[in-house]
Amino acid sequence: MSITDTEHPEHETTQIPEYFDQMDVRMPPQKYVEQKLREVVEEPFEVRRRLEKNMSRRELLAFDKVLRKYLEPEQVLKRLEAAIEDDSSLLDHGRQTLEQSQNAASAHSDQHAKEVDMQREYNKSIKNEDSLYKQLAFGTMMEMKYKDMLENPMGKQRRDLKAMFDDTTFDRWYINQLELEA
Repeated sequence: MSITDTEHPEHETTQIPEYFDQMDVRMPPQKYVEQKLREVVEEPFEVRRRLEKNMSRRELLAFDKVLRKYLEPEQVLKRLEAAIEDDSSLLDHGRQTLEQSQNAASAHSDQHAKEVDMQREYNKSIKNEDSLYKQLAFGTMMEMKYKDMLENPMGKQRRDLKAMFDDTTFDRWYINQLELEA
């Protein structure tokens, strides 16, 4: 098959697209932001669909109240900015890798610095033990889910695997809210 053979049914597969779906500098800014916004808004609803099978009606109502806070315009804007910043940081990854190799000696000495024991101050700073226990339980549940994803990657979508390392997901936001309340 020739690239110029436009009559062939597989012709489209031989053509370079106008722009790619992920991090292509040729993509119009408006389309890029719309795509990121759609990802930010769809994510908590996917979490809800996944969890609603195992939740009671009361738990769903409580979850929906948290979801409403998460979907406030200010929160969505923060998540959108974080998603865009995440893409920007991925583009800078090559430069950062080079700098990390140059600074390996200083990083090695920083890792071995002794940390001050702050347990007593932390224990006194806890305002709501319930939120702390919820945070620990939810974090454990997330870790088990991510462990399962890594052990059985078949059938998992790319965004599920990416969510393991992404700080802007609903799961991470919920844990941070619980931490703020604790």
